[in-house]
Amino acid sequence: MKEEKSLLRPSRTRVVIRILSIFLLGLIVLMISSSLAMLVAREDPASATSWKTPFMTHTTMLAASLLAMLALGKRKFARFGFQAARDRFLKPVIVLGLGMGALGTLVQWLIGAEEIAGLESLSFLQVILLIWIYASVSEEVFFRGLLQTALESFSHLRVRVFGIHLSFPVIFAAIFFSAMHFGLLTTGADVTAVVIIVLFALVLGLACGYFREKTGSLYPAILLHSLGNVGGTLLSKVIEVAS
Repeated sequence: MKEEKSLLRPSRTRVVIRILSIFLLGLIVLMISSSLAMLVAREDPASATSWKTPFMTHTTMLAASLLAMLALGKRKFARFGFQAARDRFLKPVIVLGLGMGALGTLVQWLIGAEEIAGLESLSFLQVILLIWIYASVSEEVFFRGLLQTALESFSHLRVRVFGIHLSFPVIFAAIFFSAMHFGLLTTGADVTAVVIIVLFALVLGLACGYFREKTGSLYPAILLHSLGNVGGTLLSKVIEVAS
């Protein structure tokens, strides 16, 4: 019996190769999306501070993610979360999303960290369409849809945090999502502000991954991510007006 069970278990080498392959896949998608955005900015310097750069970055990320899903999932998009949620999620997602977004902005303001440049060049409508909606959708499709799902065979590996069981795929995708925000340093952003954003992105990523896994759907994760952006942006505007 022991020999049969050992044969069923993947070897450590295969596990490491699987994890590294998904990690490399994620890096490739990020590198392609950022490289194309930089290429556009080089050809049209004005686009670096306009809606074109974030649109190009997230469009490439979304397209690459969907192509990878086609290759890995044999056109079964439901496997990657494109399906109705199994459980009720609306109330906790709304509270968590708005709360975490506002808290992140509040901490930045209390510490005195400089705001990340970029949003001021966008109109309010562009912020809604590009940041609140499009960025949230494309990033969740990539991180929680593609990366987290690709590692779902390791969902039995879990840790308990404040009474909540978080699986390895959830943690992996959240760390990857969080680390992506270190790229803000290349834009000359304030280090303190970037560190705060990275930490709150980690918490947001864990929450999005948890609801993605719990409900079997991407939609709660997308809503949570979007509301996190909404909460942060709105409180930033309130602080700006009050100051």
